[in-house]
Amino acid sequence: TDLPRIDYTDGCGSLLLEPQSTNLVTQSETFSNWNTEGGKQVVTQGVVISPDGTNNGNKLETYDSNFVPQRKLWIDFPVTVGASYTFSVYIKKVDGQLNTGFLHITTGANDTFDVSQAYTATDQWQRVSVTTNSAVSSQIRFLITGDSNSQIYIWGGQVEQQSYPTSYIPTNGSSATRLADVCNNAGSSDLI
Repeated sequence: TDLPRIDYTDGCGSLLLEPQSTNLVTQSETFSNWNTEGGKQVVTQGVVISPDGTNNGNKLETYDSNFVPQRKLWIDFPVTVGASYTFSVYIKKVDGQLNTGFLHITTGANDTFDVSQAYTATDQWQRVSVTTNSAVSSQIRFLITGDSNSQIYIWGGQVEQQSYPTSYIPTNGSSATRLADVCNNAGSSDLI
């Protein structure tokens, strides 16, 4: 509270001022209430140091199947039709394993793909995201899919009603909201 956050994304520090946002994912670090299909995924909790510096990163393993669409780890909840939603998660490679797959936002029981983002995990934690600019259904699914027999580390799942990802908002059992950042007495707004 009352301490500025500094963003070093572009290499030099700048004041991070973000709008209010809510992480709709209720178990952002354990993925314990996420769904799998066909028993073709395993999430092992607490096996690697996560971006927050604690041993709470998870390993996602996907297995080969004759029915390819079963390789899904997903969550869904009611959304507002026509609104923008962004799904993001931190990923890191598991040494010696296939580390590729996709993030998806889909609709319907057969997962009609709205938007997808391919990923290749590296030996550094990276945040990948995908955005739908206009939700076409009041019930959409947010999926992490791995290619056959891939393994990646995952942490920090976030879904927010925004057209871009904001900084990570941790949750543990319920959604959580970060209030908008406000900067007072910072000089002329024409110069900022």
